Amino acid sequence: MSFEYKSQSVKLISCNEDGQVEITQDGLDYLSSLAKDKIAIVSVVSPKDIDKTGILNGFLKEGESFQTEKEIGIYIWETPIELENKSKLLILDAQSLELDKIES
Repeated sequence: MSFEYKSQSVKLISCNEDGQVEITQDGLDYLSSLAKDKIAIVSVVSPKDIDKTGILNGFLKEGESFQTEKEIGIYIWETPIELENKSKLLILDAQSLELDKIES
């Protein structure tokens, strides 16, 4: 499977108003494109009023910015960062998650 990187975020996990979560088709396609790669993941977990996205932007190239929809979910930066050991660093951003309202 071929996946074209666009230096933007992809919605990986969606969450509906009832607290049900599911992986999106775009998320599945993206993860499938990395099936043979070694990966590392960076994410920031904090209360809702802390600027997690601003912290994560520090990992991106100058001029790039992690943009997410204002919908609840987990987003992943589409262009992985190549590390020295040839693994790929993935950056995840949680948007407006209220973990006490999510059902498993």
